Amino acid sequence: SSIDRFIGAAARLLLAAFFRRVEVVGRDRLPQVGATPLVVVANHVNGLVDPMFLLGTLRLPARLLGKSTLWKIPILRQILQLAAVIPVHRRQDEAQGANVGAARNEEAFERAHEVLRDRGVLALFPEGISHDHPKLQPLRTGAARIVRGAERAFGPLGTRIVPVGLFFEERGRFRSRALVVVGEPLDPTPGELAPAADGRPEDAARELTVRIAGSLEEVTFNADSWAEARWIERGADIVAHELGELPKRRRLAVEFLARQAVARGYEELSQRSPEAVASAVEAVKDYDRLLELTRLEDEQVLASYPTRSMIRFFFLRWLRSAVEFPVALLGIGLNALPYGLVNLVSRRYRDEPNQLATY
Repeated sequence: SSIDRFIGAAARLLLAAFFRRVEVVGRDRLPQVGATPLVVVANHVNGLVDPMFLLGTLRLPARLLGKSTLWKIPILRQILQLAAVIPVHRRQDEAQGANVGAARNEEAFERAHEVLRDRGVLALFPEGISHDHPKLQPLRTGAARIVRGAERAFGPLGTRIVPVGLFFEERGRFRSRALVVVGEPLDPTPGELAPAADGRPEDAARELTVRIAGSLEEVTFNADSWAEARWIERGADIVAHELGELPKRRRLAVEFLARQAVARGYEELSQRSPEAVASAVEAVKDYDRLLELTRLEDEQVLASYPTRSMIRFFFLRWLRSAVEFPVALLGIGLNALPYGLVNLVSRRYRDEPNQLATY
């Protein structure tokens, strides 16, 4: 619809303003919209920025599920209504009690079932929270329950579940980079859609939820701690290094795949050669400390810096700066005040990295 197109365009505009570059991997894995019902599931580490990637970057006319407390925020409430977001009432957010929340969620599930019945796209974040952890949090069973309910009510629909991973260079920093990874769609098996033998739908939905979790792990980077994530990042820089004359930044997709490979290799080798792995980890940590002390990046260390290339680089940089300098001054003048005000507001959320980019 025209509203979906407007919302998608607005999301792309906002993402283009905040992020220097957004890369997409696996776009061709997205099934054709309208050919079959789709449930898109994604990890949730960057607040209200995350839905913009699904609606904007992937251009999906999706109906999102969002926590009901968002409707209490002025202006945002009108945006949510315009986008036809379906409110989900979480038990911890409901002052009226669990029974009221459960009743309202039945209405939410019915709306979700109708979206799938009409071969639409439903999008949700099955972790249930936006968080600051370096790995996926345990998934709620909501996605599986919605798929099972729609198939039982209107099936067979052939609903497909599409995992999407969101990866950020530095999620709260203005003009950083982001990556969207689309995984292989899941087709629920007849066993995963069968009625619960003991009458407990939650238990019956867990088998499908486990498969959804596995598919999300394939398109996300996961570490047990931020410290571990840091040295895996540095180790991946070493593994995926590219020798060149001048420093050259790798694509974020290349860095992401390298981190995944190092994380898997670390887990496997730790069981077979723990001492060798521990020694390699310490060497990577030492290298990381050297980079911090010298304030250098990995690609700067690897470059060879031949004289001719350096002269050409500085000449082109000077020429570009001379041309762009007047425009840059105008940009600073126009944007200093709004950027400063937004930055001032955002300081209140420095201890909530998953909300910083939103504000």
